Amino acid sequence: MDGVRIIDFDGKKHLRDVISLCEKNIPDDMHGLETVSQSFKWISIAQRSWLANMFLNVFSPVIEGVNTKRILQYVVALDKNGKVVGVSGAYSVTGGYARKIGIYSAATDKISIIKDRKNIWLGWMAVAPEFRGCGLGTELIKESVGKALGILRKENLDDKYLLVVSDKSAVEFYKKLGMEVKIEQGGTIICGMKIDEIKKKFNI
Repeated sequence: MDGVRIIDFDGKKHLRDVISLCEKNIPDDMHGLETVSQSFKWISIAQRSWLANMFLNVFSPVIEGVNTKRILQYVVALDKNGKVVGVSGAYSVTGGYARKIGIYSAATDKISIIKDRKNIWLGWMAVAPEFRGCGLGTELIKESVGKALGILRKENLDDKYLLVVSDKSAVEFYKKLGMEVKIEQGGTIICGMKIDEIKKKFNI
């Protein structure tokens, strides 16, 4: 990770690189990228913060509907040339219902896990291939989740979950963090761990 630094996401500066990184490294069924990519071609610099906000709110594989997400913290990793080589984000649910094809037939207790609005979800999670295996993904999650918990410091969330929708290739990565597969049904994999456990792991 020599020369790599992690900073807060800035839509005006980082959006183009983040879109490119996600398009190349996040499965095709994670929706929202095409609309943002096309929009980026014609909007002005002044409009890019608006587009970034739209991107943050529509690009979610689990939560659908209007005003369903509360953005907590998104961070990017930059290489020595200032190029985005990693991204991670955290959000919580503020309204609507947790939805994903295949979830409704899951056990009732599992549905309750993903519907709890006090849980924290990982949004984007992508690392460029040449920067994998050096701990960058873990550091990105630590940074985004740590800052999200800072925002929510007045709320008691220790018995709640940090959750993420994963593709099969990333499950082992999340397991190494201490997460467990909570739901695996209909092509959907949701991994999670209690927030008090991740606080202890990352000392945050």
